[in-house]
Amino acid sequence: MNPRQFVDTIGAHWRLALVLTLIGLLLPIGWSLSTEPEYRSSARIFLTTPGGRGAPTTLSTAGTSPYEGDQFSRQRAQTYVRLVAGDDFAARVADRLGRPDLAGTVSDAVSARVIPDTVLIEVAAVTTDPTEARDVAAAATDQLSDEIRALETPTGMRVPTVDPTTVSSAYVPTETNGPRTGYLTALGGSVGLAAGVTAAVFAARLRRTIDRPEDVVEVLGRPVLGSIPHTGVTSTAPYDELRYNLEYLDPHFTSGVLLVTSTRAEEGKTSVVTGLSRAFAQTGKLVVTVNGDLRNQAGGEVIGLTNVIAGDLPVGQALVIDPDIGLAVLPSGPAPAEPATVLESAEFGRMFQQLRTVFDVVIVDSPDLARFDDARVLAAHSDAVLLAVSTGILGRDELVGAKAALDSVRAPLVGAVVTKADRGRDGSQAHFGYRGPRAGTGAQATETVST
Repeated sequence: MNPRQFVDTIGAHWRLALVLTLIGLLLPIGWSLSTEPEYRSSARIFLTTPGGRGAPTTLSTAGTSPYEGDQFSRQRAQTYVRLVAGDDFAARVADRLGRPDLAGTVSDAVSARVIPDTVLIEVAAVTTDPTEARDVAAAATDQLSDEIRALETPTGMRVPTVDPTTVSSAYVPTETNGPRTGYLTALGGSVGLAAGVTAAVFAARLRRTIDRPEDVVEVLGRPVLGSIPHTGVTSTAPYDELRYNLEYLDPHFTSGVLLVTSTRAEEGKTSVVTGLSRAFAQTGKLVVTVNGDLRNQAGGEVIGLTNVIAGDLPVGQALVIDPDIGLAVLPSGPAPAEPATVLESAEFGRMFQQLRTVFDVVIVDSPDLARFDDARVLAAHSDAVLLAVSTGILGRDELVGAKAALDSVRAPLVGAVVTKADRGRDGSQAHFGYRGPRAGTGAQATETVST
């Protein structure tokens, strides 16, 4: 995913990223507001080794020099810290306070640590009352000092090998120790933002629909030549742009047979055919549109392509001409029993050759690729193939399958046009189709097509 795709992904899923970021911000704030403030008080004990000349023999290795005594104290300090952890120590501190009922509170509130590279032990207490925090810290400090002296005084001796001295007394704190609302909010917001961005990326990866023109290009490996906001022909500008891109972008299409198909039904390809044929006709070119969808006719009695293939009438008599812009239309005609047989017949190929010799541009509207092989058969008669893609509806796997179907017959795919199928006000799908002469009306085409 390149930077532009990343930005587009976040833009497409910004609501998800925003929601998770807000959750990350609001959770710490809510927790802080619902949590009672805590206060921390601490005291410090300095460990000395009496040692020296004339000291008890048990200190012969620890008191012969200040350096050795200091090392001895540091090693013992880690052991003293462990004395603080435990319910027994907490119970003794509570008794010292004259509050045996506080044993549970003391166990959770009291902690101890060795200050790095020193012989200092810091004893701290955290409670919801500042005065209580001071009292518990002071009592825990005194209790630990007494227990160190008791443990470090050899039998028969009056001088302990390690003597704890309180060098910093417990105090009544004036500032809260927690919750740290600002820090937690910033952390929560950062985590929420990271989670939101990650979720947006995963959502984009997991979403299997074609949502953007870039998705179409990624799957097809061909450009998006146009975008039709609505499938109804309400403006000529999108079709003029599509016609221009077809003619001037590489690979380009200027004349011959252009097949317009889609992955599934109701993607607006017929509207693309209608609008594009008019755009070509308005440039002065002779254009004919062919309804190659022999499986979906608006009425069974329409004269058209199948009548020509059956030999009922020449192709010229089956064409319907728009005299205003010189646009010809060849309807599909009555539904045949075997559409594939009609499309693969030699007569069908000869009819296309006739149309090529007379018209500059032949635009064919074919069935979709998902249900039938008709589009692939029609591609064999085409100089270029344009794929109509409806974004937000079509699945990525469907588009991959459509490309594979076209590649299997080496169809000359020049690109795609992004569409969005119109829906009526009642939510029903709008109908797209050709109108042609009914049987027996005697509608005639221009005599430039052989009769």
